[in-house]
Amino acid sequence: MNALTVILPIILLISLILDYLWSLKKGNSFDIVRKIGIGYNLGNAFDSTYFTVLEKPEDQIELNGNIAPNKDMIKKLKKYGFKTIHLPVT
Repeated sequence: MNALTVILPIILLISLILDYLWSLKKGNSFDIVRKIGIGYNLGNAFDSTYFTVLEKPEDQIELNGNIAPNKDMIKKLKKYGFKTIHLPVT
């Protein structure tokens, strides 16, 4: 795998995210919140700061007592009307 096949998708993803955020910026903070809609906070799922060598990434998520997010969880959140998911990270 050459570096271009890794770097190019990352640049594309970043540009899409920045474009989306720029489109949200065309208003004040209240307008942005209205556009984002109701959201769900995954708690400290990706915010553990333990400096421990772990076997798999899921172990880091579960350090604070959270379960690892999965496809079924996301589908249920959407079904319940959540349009935005907050992923806290350190």
